[in-house]
This record gives sequence, C-alpha cells and structure tokens, in this order.
Amino acid sequence: MTKTTQQTYNLVPYPSSPKRLTHPNHLATIATLFGMEPPPLENCRVLEIGCSDGGNLIPMAYSLPNGQFVGIDFSETQIAHGKQVIDELGLTNITLQHKDILDIPTDFGMFDYIVCYGVYSWVPQAVRQKIFTLCQQTLVPNGVAYISYNTYPGWHMRTIIRDMMQYRSQHFSDLDSKAMQAWAMLDFMADGVGMLRNRPDGYEAYYLLLERERQRLQHKPNFYILHEFLEENNAPCYFHEFIADAAQFKLQYLAEAEFSMMQPSLFPKPIVEALPQLTDNRIQLEQYMDFLRNRHFRQTLLCHVKASIDAPSASQLHNLYIASAAKPVSPQADVKSHAAQQFRNPVGTVVSMGDPLAKMAMYHLAEIYPKSMLFSELVMTIEHATGKSSPNLAQIMLKNFAVDIIELYRQPLSLEEG
Repeated sequence: MTKTTQQTYNLVPYPSSPKRLTHPNHLATIATLFGMEPPPLENCRVLEIGCSDGGNLIPMAYSLPNGQFVGIDFSETQIAHGKQVIDELGLTNITLQHKDILDIPTDFGMFDYIVCYGVYSWVPQAVRQKIFTLCQQTLVPNGVAYISYNTYPGWHMRTIIRDMMQYRSQHFSDLDSKAMQAWAMLDFMADGVGMLRNRPDGYEAYYLLLERERQRLQHKPNFYILHEFLEENNAPCYFHEFIADAAQFKLQYLAEAEFSMMQPSLFPKPIVEALPQLTDNRIQLEQYMDFLRNRHFRQTLLCHVKASIDAPSASQLHNLYIASAAKPVSPQADVKSHAAQQFRNPVGTVVSMGDPLAKMAMYHLAEIYPKSMLFSELVMTIEHATGKSSPNLAQIMLKNFAVDIIELYRQPLSLEEG
C-alpha cells in the first residue's frame, strides 16, 4: 500500500458500518442455495481485509460469540478507534490488527469466511493479487470469500466525473478543501452543461450524466468524495476480467451476494427471451446483464475451484430458515381460492401470489416476524393446517427471495444481525 493512501485514511478516516450482505450467515445461505455445504456458523473463523474501524466486523463478532474474527487495516488511526470500541463492549472473540495487506504472511491462519469490502478497486495491482493469494491460501476448502469492486461499463461514465474532480482538486493541499472543491467542480459542470442541454450537439446526454451524479453525491460527506474519487488508485474492471484474474489463483465464481442481481427473469420479457440465445455460459450471462444495467459495482462471492457448486435449487430451502417482513396489501385473507393476492415488503416491492398454500405461508410469516423458522417446519405447519401437500411452495419462495420478499438464513436471525 502506498504511503500517500495510508496518510489520507489516517487524516480522514473512512468509518465502516454493518454490511448485511457480508455477514457469514448470508454468505453461508447463498453457498447453500448453490449446493455447497459451507462451514458451520457457530464457531466460524472470519477474516476481514481492510476492516477500517471494525464497524462491519464488530457486529459480526457480537452476533456470533463463539466465532473468531480478525480484521486488518493499514490505517493506524482507524484500527485504534476500533480497538477502543471492542474494549468498551468487552468482546474477546475479535482482534483488529494494524497491517499492510502485502505484509500478511501466508501462514496467517485458516478462515471459513473472508470479507473484503471497498478495497479491491482502490489499491495497486500488487495488492489486488495479494487479496486473491490470501483467499487461495487461507480459505478453508468449503469456505466463501466476498470481494466488492467497481465495475465497467458503469464506471466508464463515473471516470469522467473523477477526472474533472481530480483536475480541480490538485490545486489544493488540505484534504477537506480537496473534497469540497471536487464537489464544487461537479456542481459547476452540471449547472454549466445544463445551460447548453438544448443545443443540438449532444449536450443532453452529458447533462443527464452530470445531473445524476450530482443528485447521488450531494449529501455524501467529504470522506466519501475524497476516498471514492480522489484517491490515487481507482481501478474498475469488467466482471469477466475479475473472474479471469481470480481463476489464476484457483478460485471460481460462486454467486453474487445480491442474489436478485443474478436473475435474468427480472428483465422485461423480450430481454429474458433473448439472453439464452446469446450464451449458456453463466460468466458471459452475468457480463451481458452488466452491459444491460450499465453496472458500476459488484459484490462477488468466490470459492475454491475444487468446490462443487450447482445451479440454485429450491430443494435447498429445506436446509434454511425463512422469514418475511412483507405484509398483505389487503387485510382480507383469501387463502382458499387461487385469486391473486398482493404482498408488499418494507421498501415497497409488491408481488402477487395465487397459490393458496403460498398465500397461507406468507400470512404465517407476517404474523411471526421478525422471528424466522425452518422452511421444513413452515411446510409442515401449512400442510397440517390444510391437509394438503405443497409441492410448489419451495419454488415460489425461492422466486420471492429473488425479489427480496422473503429472507433466508443458514441459522436463525439474531437481533444483532438485523
């Protein structure tokens, strides 16, 4: 890691916060859906590369008291703050270490789950390779590694923003001034190009790009602008390039932490019908979907190349716990007919279900939320109440998981994980 980057994080820390999709419970859930038998969570060992002040790792350690958690970060300031929080909480199952990733030995220990959030794209090539090396050498055979990174094609457009911000901020030495001037530059450009948008020479598309980024960044703090746009390293890549690089270290693509982003069925029907004609290769399919979405960020799960994985299967739900915060749109329960009934989750996503047993299952989950239950127990509950079997329930619930209507867990969700 360069001294310049280390200095900026010491002077302007980037505080971390819990990232639900990095929690071992979620990583194990996704791995289970794809046919793996991931390490048990009760006594799991977790490594976070680039842990900042432990804002993501500390809640994990709190929620899994029998696990062991290790975080490393090259910012001495952030590590010191995290250690203070750990001492105040009295946690004994977590350690934060001030280390440069390049200095981590190959015999650092073995881990069931490895998390690397917000690091890969912001470090030199040698560090990116070391991240893969650590996953290759310290991840147990059935373990899961999470790595987030900036992607093309979306970051082609954001690179324009980054370039103009860096050009303006280079004239200032104070880090806060750099961030404020970078934002002011974007604000000025959006206003300026907005005055030209009606000219017939392509300003409209440029203005829409600038305005969209201005709206996205207008409430972001200085530390976000500084570290996201003004750091010396920011190397986005295409998804297929990331997977090819991982393969050099005998790591294979498992899935996305965002399961919904893997579903071609969520595109309009003509796209759904056309994608299989382009490819039957899952890596290529993911890349084509990135092109369609102009995707700029990924949260990819990797495992060892020798690990056996399958397509996500509804049958795996029987090994998982299920919960749902979705509520019926209509208070009148209709669980006897096949009439469509809508259910809405807290963020407003609505699905319609006509299967009577599926509707009954959703009502039951709504009644017990935030508690979860084994999916197999849910099936038995519904079948006992109706005297009917529910052969389609698992497939319906897997589809609901893909649109965030239900939640799935490898072990019951604790309050700390929420």
